[in-house]
Parts: sequence; C-alpha cells; structure tokens
Amino acid sequence: MSADLLITALVADEDGELDFDAADRAIAALDGSDVLEPDRFDEDPDEPEGLAQIRTSLHADLRALRQAIDAYTEFTLLYMRGATLYITGGMSWGEGPTRVWDVIARLRAVRGVLAAAGFEHED
Repeated sequence: MSADLLITALVADEDGELDFDAADRAIAALDGSDVLEPDRFDEDPDEPEGLAQIRTSLHADLRALRQAIDAYTEFTLLYMRGATLYITGGMSWGEGPTRVWDVIARLRAVRGVLAAAGFEHED
C-alpha cells in the first residue's frame, strides 16, 4: 500500500484575533444544509438527533483546534504577506496524518465555522 503526502493549512490575518467563541456560536446555529460533507460524520445531518451529535463533535473539534494552536502542537507556523498560516500534515496510509488534520477536515465539512473563527477563505 502506498502513502500519500497530505497537507492542509488555515490562513488568518496576522494582525487579527481568532474568535473561537464566534465559531462556537456558528456551530450552534448550524442546520442540516450547512453540512457540506456529511460523509465526514457518522450521523445523518437531516435528522435532529444526528445534527445534534454533529454539533457536539464539532464543538469538541473546535476545542482541539484551539488547544493545538495555543500549544503550537501539530502545526508549523508560517508568516507571509500579512497572514499567519497554520500548516499541518505528513505521510498518510489511509488516515489523516495528524490529529489536527482530521479536526480541520471535519470543521471544513460544514459551512461558516472556520470563517467565524477568523480564518480566511473558509466560507
């Protein structure tokens, strides 16, 4: 089985503050149509119980992302042209190469959460 190099990045304004409280509110306001990649979750976003479970998972993912950023774990930071790039990745044999890579993939699977936190091009 071959390996793939998987890399993902989040981009934020170098002078801006990340707003994880706004991202938490965006998760709370999600409806089923905001789940762009339902295959990333084990629940059906069109069912009330499934959407509630997805929201719970996303709140945990957001906490994990914040902890990784605050602790500078699983990220490489790059400052470029007024932006901060939070980069993670590595070799993969079928799963995400880092825990935070999987977290970002799930947060990107829904509309508006990363944009609410202050990351660019995430809407």
